[in-house]
Amino acid sequence: NIVEAKQEGHLVERTIFSVSGL
Repeated sequence: NIVEAKQEGHLVERTIFSVSGL
């Protein structure tokens, strides 16, 4: 499912961004 993949990719992006922010 493309929508699920997009949501998952966005979640990973936010997680990486949060970790990088620390």
